[in-house]
Amino acid sequence: MNAFDRDTGFKTVAIPVALAACVALSMLLAVTFFPEAGERLENLNYDLLLRHHAGVTRIDPRLVLLVVDDNTIHESGRYPLPRLVYSRLLNGLKASGVERVVWDSLFDIREESDEQFAEALKEVRSFLAIATRVPERRAAHSAVLSGDVVDLLGRCSVGGAARSPRWSTPEHQIVVVPLRQFAESARGMGHTYARPDLDGMLRRTQLVINCEGSMVPSLALTVAMDMLGIPREDVDFSDRGVLWLGKVSTLAPIRIPVDSEGKTYCPVLQNWSRAVETRSLGTTLHSVEQFPEEMRSGLGGTTVLVGTVCTGSADYKATPLDPSVPGCWVVFSTINSILTRQFITPAPAGWGYCLTLVLPLLLAASTLLRRPLTSVLIACGLLDRKSIV
Repeated sequence: MNAFDRDTGFKTVAIPVALAACVALSMLLAVTFFPEAGERLENLNYDLLLRHHAGVTRIDPRLVLLVVDDNTIHESGRYPLPRLVYSRLLNGLKASGVERVVWDSLFDIREESDEQFAEALKEVRSFLAIATRVPERRAAHSAVLSGDVVDLLGRCSVGGAARSPRWSTPEHQIVVVPLRQFAESARGMGHTYARPDLDGMLRRTQLVINCEGSMVPSLALTVAMDMLGIPREDVDFSDRGVLWLGKVSTLAPIRIPVDSEGKTYCPVLQNWSRAVETRSLGTTLHSVEQFPEEMRSGLGGTTVLVGTVCTGSADYKATPLDPSVPGCWVVFSTINSILTRQFITPAPAGWGYCLTLVLPLLLAASTLLRRPLTSVLIACGLLDRKSIV
């Protein structure tokens, strides 16, 4: 090779490699000094994984989703539904052999039929929702909670009084709790707080929040633990990035991967309307009241989650594969993930930084070797850094 050829060959190799090195260094600096950039890369990775694994999830047959839809509202003539309708529903579900009922609704306003509903809650193993929000950053202190609220939090907290997570669970402020008589009639409670990511998409669910020193579980975690027979004290936060269920009470404890704030990826937040058969509350109410014995074949021994999907409901979440997922499906899918042990486990942060630095160099090298297909395979293989377990 003459001098001209050597010079040309050097430029041919050096320029792509230099560009790749600049890209790699820029990506590494962005991830290191701008956490939001790293989170956006993680979110992109998660979205690619969801599309790659679409349709592989399993639904626990013990779970039933019962929804307040447009037909239910039309038959009732009122929204929200009268509490007397819910009392009738509980009585009918009990006669049909339902084991427990989960309410993704806030019962914080008094009605005339509250006593009937409170009594019906005692007859079926029922679980109620608590609404929360993060205090404003500009506020110096969180709002002081009343004694009644603190007492309710202590009754449903998990992990033991002296334990706290190693991960930085954010402090939350309770804004809505069930009426006292309902809370005392129910078997358990849990929060339904769900904070979207920077781009407005919901990819993670908060399993535990810290309220006045009490570790309050999510509604999904409370229900899953009850279905598995795990006492609320048997929750272990000692491992960073892991929440353990049933280390003491079960022979096969459940390992739930969580991020730095105690949130976990939920792999079944997709195609909710096709993933599971939903039942209309109005139609089911008539059936369980008129044919309770016949309904036992489909509802006996199940856990029924009651939520809202009617037109005009504000309880919808945007997810990477579906722009309008009802909040009750988020709770349903999280319960199902714990029962079936389907979790997405993120790769260690160091592995992610390594890939961020090395990936552009590998792509440049494969391109120089004129192997575009190899470039695509390397990119796809290295970007898939999480796994559904």
